[in-house]
Parts: sequence; structure tokens; C-alpha cells
Amino acid sequence: QNIRDTFESQLGISGKIEGLVLGIDGQPSPKAYLWLEGTGQGFPPGAETGPKGNFLFLGVPSGDLRLEVQLADGLRFVSDVHVDPGTSIRVELSPPATRFVTLRGRATIAGKSRPGLHLSATVLGERELCSDGQCDSSGSFRIVLPGPGAYRLELEDFDGTFSWSEDLVVPPVEELQHDIEALAATIRGRVTTRDGVPLRNIRVQAESGDGSMDYSCSGDTDERGLYEFLVAPGRWSVFAGGPSTSSDDPRGFAPARREDLIVRAGEILAEVDLVLTAGASLTVRLVQADGSPVAEGTLLGFDGPEWYDLGYSSSDGSVSVHGLAAGTLRLEATGERCATRAAVAVTVGEAAMSELTLTLHPAVPVELRVRLAGAPAGGLELALTDESGAARPAFAWGDVTDLGPLPAGRYVLRVRSGTHHAERAFEILGDESELVLELDLE
Repeated sequence: QNIRDTFESQLGISGKIEGLVLGIDGQPSPKAYLWLEGTGQGFPPGAETGPKGNFLFLGVPSGDLRLEVQLADGLRFVSDVHVDPGTSIRVELSPPATRFVTLRGRATIAGKSRPGLHLSATVLGERELCSDGQCDSSGSFRIVLPGPGAYRLELEDFDGTFSWSEDLVVPPVEELQHDIEALAATIRGRVTTRDGVPLRNIRVQAESGDGSMDYSCSGDTDERGLYEFLVAPGRWSVFAGGPSTSSDDPRGFAPARREDLIVRAGEILAEVDLVLTAGASLTVRLVQADGSPVAEGTLLGFDGPEWYDLGYSSSDGSVSVHGLAAGTLRLEATGERCATRAAVAVTVGEAAMSELTLTLHPAVPVELRVRLAGAPAGGLELALTDESGAARPAFAWGDVTDLGPLPAGRYVLRVRSGTHHAERAFEILGDESELVLELDLE
């Protein structure tokens, strides 16, 4: 929780939102799902309507919030609300009046139906979903679109190992029949040690890279070290190994990768093998300026172009990471109201074990609120630099994002959501209890 939420909760002045959801026919909509955004929580709280379309949110912080609604027929829409401290509001939510289009059809992959397929639709050029739903066991689907226009349809299987997208121009009709015939190819291979010993239970991942689709899938090797992916045609990369803090599997293999794999519809690309070698291990101890350990701190790594989590510290402040590639790695760390002042470069050798201590200094929590056309904005991409121009960690977790905490200094933040963007220079003196940044995307 952020400071506002905690303060209002302690005083007993948090609010309540109750209301009714109506469907496209104007009648109460049971089994609709709602997300409450703008609360400052990483994952928005959710609720489901009852048999009469009613819903209730308790413990709601004050301010401008957004309710995102998904009806049982897949249609999504949003509604902005304002809650004063300690008040209860009642709202009636219904989709905007438009010429709805019911999209029906059957989805197949390589000519066959698969159980558990999920279909989603977005307006072409936008990020937010406007409708989604499940296909039945035969692949048949029915979703409601908010009107005619150009859409991006995305099809995924239940475990996320296959993804397919296509564009569809929807005419102004009440109902449209459209079958999705996803093309597919197969990538398979084996994961072994340098001596050819098969490795089982190794997580293998694949990422598309042809510029038109941005998908990934993953799976574990079997007892023979084999893996297999069903993928959309195009250019792919396959990789395994890499940094891990898992105590369940401390094998710590360095990352191995196969790039620029071109697969065509119906093709089987075999012998995409990966050879894993022992990776380097690094133990980092996070301490305060007085030498006391930082428990539950976050260790972050940067090897370009972005930061990523390496692990979390235990009660003694230590984090042990396995499976690092030999080379130089930039590290930062954050804790409760403390952070490193700058990234520290550490060089690790092949299959070597290194130890390092990072000192965290007092830092200020920074809350970021981004709005677009007066409403909370999602799908954010953040880039944060300090006064030297060095990249600092910044992650987007919904429409309200915690940056840092950040130590005293000057910073520049750049935010992008689709074609919209904003930039803000700001300074932290170090004596603030919290800093709130509010940006409007242009």
C-alpha cells in the first residue's frame, strides 16, 4: 500500500463502491468481472457480479479511479469514478451506446481444434482489450465487439505455448461469421551438457522476432532432454539457462541461445539443440550504511536494454544467484526506503563463484500517476535516467507505479503508451516522506 492508502485505512475513512452492471441489452449482467484501477496496488482488485448484476468494492482509497468491466459475452468497457474520503458511492455501469457486432466462428491450429483456446480482440493500433473469451472444445467462439472497424484478433492456447494474430476489418452488421485458421510450424530439439548428457526438467523458451508478432512460449525438457514447440510461422529464437535464485534447482547453467530460426507453415525444424555449461554464481549481501542487513531487498541486474529482477534478499541480507554468463554485469538494489546510489559493475568468470556487498542509502518512495485524456493510462513503458545520464530501474505495474525508492539527486523520466508520451525532470532532496509525480500523456 502507498502512504495515502495506509493513512486512510488507519483512520477508517476508506470508501466503498457498489453498483449494477448492465449488458448490451440493457438488462442486469451476471457473471461480469470488474477491475478497480488507480488504487496504487500492483494488481487491481477485482469483483464479479452476482445473479442480479450487483457488485461491491470495500476499502476503496479516495481519488479518481477507473472501473474496467468485462461482460460474460467478452465485451470490455471502462468507467471513471471519483471517491471522496470515507464516502460510499453507487454507480450503474453499461457499455457505451454503439452498433455492437457479434463475432462468431471456429478457431483451428494447423487445421485441428484444440481445447482451451482463448480469443481476444483489440482495436487496431491500440493496446487495451475490447473483448475476449474462450473457445469451446470444438474451437467455436462467440464474442461481442464494440462496433465496426479494424481489429487485431489474437488466439492463444490454454498454457500459453502457442500464439497467433491476424487483422480483421468488421463491417457494420449485427453478426459476422469469421473462422480463424491459424498456421503452425514445429520447433524441436534436445538440451544436453557439453559431454552430451541429456538434461531433464530444463525450462526452454522461445520468442518470436519477425516484427509482426511479439510472442513467447516455454516448456520443460523430458527425461531424454527433448523439447518441442508448436509456433506460428516466422522468425524465432530458442534459449535456456540463465540467472536463477531457485533453491529447488541450483544447477545454475549459463544461458544458451539459438537465433534467427526461420520456420514456415507445416514445417518441422528439428535438431535445434542447446548445449548448457555451468554458469557463474554470485552472492550479494545488501546492507544499510551502518552495516545492518537489508531483508526483503530487491537485487536488480542490467545488461541492456532493460533492468530485470535477479532475486530478493533473505533475513541476513544475502541473495545468491546461479547461472550467470561470464562477463560484466551492472547491479543495483532497493529496500524499504533505501537504495544504491548508482549501479555497480561486477565481473564474473566462467563457472566462478563471486561475493559482493552493496550498500544501500536512504531513499524516497516515488509514486507515479499517469493519465491520458483525464483517465488513468495503462500499457506504460518507462525510461528513467539520473543526472549523469545513466539508466536507473523503472518498472510499470498498472496505472499507478512506484519508482524506486530513489536516493537524493536529479532525474529525468520518460513515459510512453502507444503513440502517446510525456517527459518530466524532477529532483529528490532526500528529506521528503514521499514524492508523487503526475504526468499527462500527449
